[in-house]
Amino acid sequence: MTMEKSERADEKKRALVLGRFQPLHLGHVWLFKRALDECDELVIVIGSAQESGTQENPFSAEEREKMIRAVLKEERIKRFRIYAVEDINSDNEYVDYLTGIIGRVDCVYAGDNRLTAELFLKEGFRVILTNRFRGISSSEVREKMLAHKEWEELVPKAVAGFIKKENKR
Repeated sequence: MTMEKSERADEKKRALVLGRFQPLHLGHVWLFKRALDECDELVIVIGSAQESGTQENPFSAEEREKMIRAVLKEERIKRFRIYAVEDINSDNEYVDYLTGIIGRVDCVYAGDNRLTAELFLKEGFRVILTNRFRGISSSEVREKMLAHKEWEELVPKAVAGFIKKENKR
């Protein structure tokens, strides 16, 4: 009987969740937990790490990582690694570029991001697509923040607290 490399007893199964997390919302947390239901370790990639200070990307990679770490602590999630990765603007090279930074992953939780799913499927990865958790998106959170509408119920308490403390909204 032969075993695939990722199934060897001495290797942990690793799940990738890739996003901009502008900001982290309840759907992201749901996806983290779902990935950890199947895998031993969660690999979180903060994409577009070079982007910040704009309407579409208000938070820096450092701020996004602080929010993620606060929520993971709040949720008592300990089996994770976080990487901030800048864009290379080449779909054909992206998967190799990313895995060169983060190492091996066994599955990719793409949420509803069709491009991420397509790129990783093309390279032979197991990809899990899901519907949005309660229909929440970071775009919706940002729009509500800008319009001074209720947005706090769409994000974990630690994220709302961080944003308010940093006077981002």
